[in-house]
Formats: sequence, C-alpha cells, structure tokens
Amino acid sequence: MLYGCLSVALELLFLYTTGVNILLEGSVDDILMWSDQQTTTHVSCRTLLRGKSPRVAEAYTQVALDIIHRALKESRAERHGEPETPYVVLTLHRAAESAPASGWVAFDDDARHVVALEVAQRLRVVSATYFGKQAPLLDAPAHEPAQRPAWSPDSTRVLSFVSRLVDADLAAEQGGRELVAHLERLRTGFGLDQVELAKLLRVAPQAIRKWQRGGGATPENRAAIDVHLDELRRLESYFAPGRLPSILRRKDRGLNGRRPVELVIAGKADHFADYVERVIADDRTA
Repeated sequence: MLYGCLSVALELLFLYTTGVNILLEGSVDDILMWSDQQTTTHVSCRTLLRGKSPRVAEAYTQVALDIIHRALKESRAERHGEPETPYVVLTLHRAAESAPASGWVAFDDDARHVVALEVAQRLRVVSATYFGKQAPLLDAPAHEPAQRPAWSPDSTRVLSFVSRLVDADLAAEQGGRELVAHLERLRTGFGLDQVELAKLLRVAPQAIRKWQRGGGATPENRAAIDVHLDELRRLESYFAPGRLPSILRRKDRGLNGRRPVELVIAGKADHFADYVERVIADDRTA
C-alpha cells in the first residue's frame, strides 16, 4: 500500500516538474501517464467510429478537449504568448477530429491516450517547424490491416458531428467568443440558416450579425440561447450523431405532415422531443 502511494506520488512529481516536456520530449509511456492525469473518462475510439450514440460522441469530444486544453495551457506557459499561438490552438483542435482514425487506435483504443499521442505528435511537428525545436517524433507501432479502426457507414457522419463540437470550442478558445460559439452550435446543430436562427431567437437577422462581429447580447438573449442549447442536446440524444438536421427537415405523418424544424423555430422543440419519446416508448412496448 505504501509502495503504491509512493509510486503515485513520484509519478505526479514527475509530471509536475517536467510539464510540457512530456509532450515535446517524453516517450509514449510518459504521454500515456500524462493523459491519465487529465481526465478519468474512458471512451473507445472504435465505439465512436461505429457512430450509433451521440452520448459517446459528446463524451469523446469532452475527453479530447480536456486533453487539448491542458496541452495548450502547458505549451502557452512555455512560449509566453508567441504570435503563433492561434495556429497551435487550431492544430491541436484538429487533432481531436483525426485521432479516432489515426494509427494510434491500433496501439491503444482509449480516447484519452489516442488523443494525447496525436496532440504530442502535432505539437512536436509545430515546434520543429515554427519554433526551431528539434523534438523527437513519435513512431506509431506498425499494425496489421485487421487491426485498423473499424469504419462503419456512419463514421464520416460522426466525425463531422465531433468536428462541429470542436469548432464551437475553437471559436470560444481563440477569442473568448462564447456567444459566437453558441450561435454556431445552434445553427449547425438544428441545421438552420441565418434567417431561421434569428426567428428561433426572436430577433432581427441584423442582431445575429452584430453578435457574430463581437457585439453584446442582452441577458434575456443569452438566457434564450441557453434554453435552446438544452433543447438541442435533448433532441440530439435520440438520434445518431449528425442526423438531427436532416430529420428535422422531413415531413412527419405523426405531426400532421409538418416538418419538425417548424416546431423548433416556433419555440416548440420540447413538443417534438416529447413526441419522439412517445414513439420510442411505443416501439419498445410493441
């Protein structure tokens, strides 16, 4: 017991004292240890690629962003706000999207580890290219074709869904533009155009454009946005990742031939969600 506690303490001390050097200079094992300290959630990359559950996609995105935010925090501390920082932020966010399909999945299916290895590799490439640091690149272990990530017809769709979640975080990360990120999340999540988004929020299209340029929204506007984000998350939980926009555009006999998007824009997304829950319940009892 004492040995185990001492071992953990030494690992934490190692992580604390070396900081970003783990990402730039550490071995594969060092990076795996580092990633375990950032998040305790396990998400399978192969399960994500099967594309059946939005909860898995959202959990994967959260794990990936936890890793990325920690990596950015440590790399910023070392670079002291160099002008290339926005490029590094973009590069690491893109690692979240490419990690599930990378060669690292054949080595370790845990999203924490796969994303951390992908992030470390990209940081090393950027450091060598833009900062003149000769960081040793990581070698992904060779693997047989049978060990490659299992792609399904939904893989591209689920990665596109993850990309939208990552892009929303990127918008907030690069300029503290949380409002812009939330607007884009609503627009792409529901599959709305600019005019429809304005109708949903009960404002003129000019107000949306003003917010996107950095103009402030009233507390009431922000509260409405938060309510609709909750509605979006509820609806997304019923369908495979990325399918909601197309489903909302289809006429539904159970809604008297109306398109569900009409209910969403009218502020009745909860009505459609209740309807979906009833259909699911009927299917389970049939």
